[in-house]
Amino acid sequence: MLTELVNPSISRDGLTLSATNAGRGAGDCGEKGEWAWDGERFQLLRYSRLDTCRGIVASEWPVTYRASRK
Repeated sequence: MLTELVNPSISRDGLTLSATNAGRGAGDCGEKGEWAWDGERFQLLRYSRLDTCRGIVASEWPVTYRASRK
């Protein structure tokens, strides 16, 4: 799980925070998290991780956690 935000970005509306920690320069492995603002704090919305670098783009990494936005 991400313990430090790497390459963080925030959505235009300020309600979603994202961070991607690429395992290498090609960006074909690593971890990616998305957090949603609930009015008090950011809650984990989605977490993806790919440990083995195989030429797979971040949008295709396995999702290991997903929550619904309320």
